[in-house]
Amino acid sequence: DALLLEEADLVGIEQPKKQLCDLLFKDETNRAVISIHGMGGLGKTTLAKQVYEDPKVKKYFRIHAWVNLSQSFNMEEILKDLAQQLHNVIGKPAPESIGMMKIDNLKEFIKNFLQRSKKYLIVLDDVWHVNVWDAVKLALPNNNCGSRVILTTRKKD
Repeated sequence: DALLLEEADLVGIEQPKKQLCDLLFKDETNRAVISIHGMGGLGKTTLAKQVYEDPKVKKYFRIHAWVNLSQSFNMEEILKDLAQQLHNVIGKPAPESIGMMKIDNLKEFIKNFLQRSKKYLIVLDDVWHVNVWDAVKLALPNNNCGSRVILTTRKKD
């Protein structure tokens, strides 16, 4: 339900949203990973979604995608979804071959796509384990353009 909330219905989100936007727009060329962590129900996804949907953020990060994870996830399906979203955002259909790719090929495909992009923003929502980040990070290159990754998680590590 957090993904359906309107900013006008939220109370007290202005300051955290500004802080998160400041981190996104920080003049740093390396890829940065920003973690929003806390217990369930705290508003991590709501905050991330409000920032992700902000028109200034979408203009700044022309290449962007939102990936929903959970405690149980299918890495192959997550990577296929990410590849599809990246193609949708540039207005081109993703190659049909994506549907038949395995994890390593999908990671390479996404990495090559993002290498050619200027800067990107990827949100990984509801990360439960560090190994999820370890599995995905190799597909998200440091293209020295100021790309950002936002993680929402209940785990501080």
